[in-house]
Formats: sequence, structure tokens, C-alpha cells
Amino acid sequence: MRRSENGGQIGVQFFEKRAKKPSWFGKTSEDVCWEQWVIDVTIDDEKDKEKSRLKTEKQLREILFSILSVVNNNKDHIPPITTTDATPFPYQIVVPSDNGEETWGSVIKKMLVEQ
Repeated sequence: MRRSENGGQIGVQFFEKRAKKPSWFGKTSEDVCWEQWVIDVTIDDEKDKEKSRLKTEKQLREILFSILSVVNNNKDHIPPITTTDATPFPYQIVVPSDNGEETWGSVIKKMLVEQ
């Protein structure tokens, strides 16, 4: 994944829990990634806040409908649900960072996780 001053990429990984052979020093299940999305993100430096908000809402709505269309038409690769957990497919949001400083990506990640 890449990043720059005005944007970058965010990764979203989806996992399934698979049972492992029990051992003395380990977990009895493992997370196996079955799908990964890489999402390009550009930070808009528009001065008009209302215009920027409306533009962002429109783009987000279009992207979400596009994602829904793709995932509803391509379901063959999704593993069966084998758990009654609230989240049968754990996910992870990956934001690249070169150092420990807070970046635009970490801010977005916090917003997504706190929702």
C-alpha cells in the first residue's frame, strides 16, 4: 500500500476462523484472510466546507453502492458461517505509517473504528 501527503490507501482484510489441532501452547483457532480490499483515499483541500461535505457524501454514497453491487454479485468465494458470534468474519483495517506520528490515515482509522 502507498501513501502521500494528500492521500494514500487503506486496506480492509476479512478473515474466517478455522479450527486448529489443539496444542498445549496455542490457540485452537486461527484467522485466515479470504479477501482483501485496497481502497484509494484522497484528502480534499477544498475551502468551502459545505461544498466539500456534499461532494464527499456523494462520492461515499456512490462508492458504497458500487461495493454493494460487487459483493452481492460475487458471493461464491465467501466461506460458510460456522459460528454464532456477532462478527462471523473478523476484519482488520490496515493503514500504512512510516513512523509513530499520527497521520491522516490513523485519524480515518480511529473514526471508522469508533463508529
